[in-house]
Amino acid sequence: MSPVRIGIVGAGAAGASVLDMLVRELQPDTPFARAPEITVFDPSMRFGPGRAYLPGSEKALLNLPARMMSVRLGEPGHFVEWLEKDGRAPLSGDEFLPRSVYARYLEDVVADAVTTGRQRGFQAKLVGDRADSLVRESDVFRVRTATAEVHQFDAVFLCPGTTEPVDTYGLTGRPGFVPDPYPLGKTVAQINRGETVAVLGTGLTAIDFVLELAASGHQGQILAVSRSGYLPSVRYASSGPELAVTSSDTVVSLVEQRGHLSLLDIYRLLRAEFRAHGVPMSDLWRELRNQETPERRFLRHVEEARDGRPWHLVLVAVARHLADKAWPLFDDTTRAAFIQQWHGVCARLCAPMPQESAAELARLMQTRQLRLVGGVEKVTATEDDFLVEAGPNRYVADRVVNSARPRVPVLPRRARQLIGSMVHSGLAVPHPFGGIRIDAGTGLVCDATGSAVPGLYALGELTVGERYVETTILGAIVRRAAQAVRHLLDRDPALRQE
Repeated sequence: MSPVRIGIVGAGAAGASVLDMLVRELQPDTPFARAPEITVFDPSMRFGPGRAYLPGSEKALLNLPARMMSVRLGEPGHFVEWLEKDGRAPLSGDEFLPRSVYARYLEDVVADAVTTGRQRGFQAKLVGDRADSLVRESDVFRVRTATAEVHQFDAVFLCPGTTEPVDTYGLTGRPGFVPDPYPLGKTVAQINRGETVAVLGTGLTAIDFVLELAASGHQGQILAVSRSGYLPSVRYASSGPELAVTSSDTVVSLVEQRGHLSLLDIYRLLRAEFRAHGVPMSDLWRELRNQETPERRFLRHVEEARDGRPWHLVLVAVARHLADKAWPLFDDTTRAAFIQQWHGVCARLCAPMPQESAAELARLMQTRQLRLVGGVEKVTATEDDFLVEAGPNRYVADRVVNSARPRVPVLPRRARQLIGSMVHSGLAVPHPFGGIRIDAGTGLVCDATGSAVPGLYALGELTVGERYVETTILGAIVRRAAQAVRHLLDRDPALRQE
């Protein structure tokens, strides 16, 4: 019997998690089983880190504590155990570690999976090439790479990673414009210490870059610019409270009343939870009114995180509970309204930065090296520099570094040709809210007829249209990876490890 052939396109955190679980779950070679062959494609030649965790920085920190960064479902201590084996002192798991450390962890996960697979009698190989097309012929998937190699698979996992920044102002190709800050170390090395640098976007990627640039000894001014100018909130030291009124049953009962969940339902859940914990809704309304200057708001968030003001803890607790529940229950009109009106607010408040990062940003603001600029309307390249226009204010920058993300994620550049080939052949369909259409229960890609394609799975940001915010949460990505692997193994039980 011929071996079962499995392809993994993309070797970031999602791809590493799929590979690790396949190796641990697949049946080793026996006379009665189909010996597996696993092939992982990634043109970067860095198998594990992906774009989000590219090496080159000790200053940019993970946004979750170490205990929440395992890529093994059911083994939350896997990353912490790896750290201790790597020579670090025993950890509590509450530490926020450098992204470069996590990159090494992901690389080791991939390397260990390849070694383990070979020891158990089946092939696991890494291909440093880009998958450019994918077609289905009968029950076989044919993947063609950028170097014109053709590979055949019985099942494929699509894990192309996160979307790069979008060039909102058409600056690509202009001298001094950096389209993507990653890898951070390489970008920082190109910047003269005295230059004024404008960072487009004020999200977590922008924070990573600002911290790395400041740590390099940069002396020039740093402008973090966006429409709002608001940074993400600051993570509290304590964990959130137990929810008093919000539960799965509550959400189900709300849906039964009209057939879908509404934004008004979300507001009522928040209001009930705030009341149950004795938190005034005025604390939340203050966040939604956008009446503070960006710097004043950020410094208030730093102080509230240090003092443990409860409003943010309650908000995040509700958001975590609803992360994988609310989006599938919205109708398309509600989804569109949410993205247009509340996506930015949700991203800022529900994905907070570590307090250590916040403290350094506060220091940079107090020394006036870092300035937050809201109300940005236009950024143009002049003969010698760049002009940032924000209402009545004008700022001149020597260099512009882009970290701005679109509201609706577009396909990563490295995957556009691949997904385009699938759409062209009817093997995939674009989703109006980003990525491609999938069967939400299994992760199988849906074709032009609306049918799930057996053996073809999508993970991560490629599924954002159906799964929204959970595509950016590592724990949810790992859970979905495990769900897809188990679905494949249940389809072909002979593959499963006994």
